[in-house]
Amino acid sequence: MWGIIPAAGRGSRIQPLAFSKELLPVGSCIDNGVERPCAVSEYLVERMILGGASKICFVISPGKSDILGYYGSGYGEAAITYVVQPRATGLCDAFFRAAPLIAANELVTVGLPDTVWFPASALTTLQASCKLCATAGCDGDEGQTPCVRSSPLRRWLPWSLARRRCMQR
Repeated sequence: MWGIIPAAGRGSRIQPLAFSKELLPVGSCIDNGVERPCAVSEYLVERMILGGASKICFVISPGKSDILGYYGSGYGEAAITYVVQPRATGLCDAFFRAAPLIAANELVTVGLPDTVWFPASALTTLQASCKLCATAGCDGDEGQTPCVRSSPLRRWLPWSLARRRCMQR
């Protein structure tokens, strides 16, 4: 599974920063027995990996080489790749920039790198719900599908996203 992280925005509302907003320290983590600051985007990367992503693609702007320097070619068990979005022209364009990397049969998850959400296992729960949907059938009523109706994530997922995800079986 791929994790797509759009990170090409300028972060103009929180400037001036000497680094990309995705690397803003939020809390700390233990790394090889040493406590260190944790970048806000690390929470998303960890949740994507926990949810099954083995490949992460950061969509960055030309001036965000600090993200490449921070993550390098991998994080934990996941390989990390980078795609450049020349101008910050929105999320849709960012997703299309990553599209050539993804095979037609590969699953994709998307997350915003400046948002921390709980529970950390939410993507795992969503994936399990959609596997159930694929085996039980997906004949949802207006506004929800069966897998989402029974999931604790039901109030967080737009109907169309959940339905499209479940229909890909």
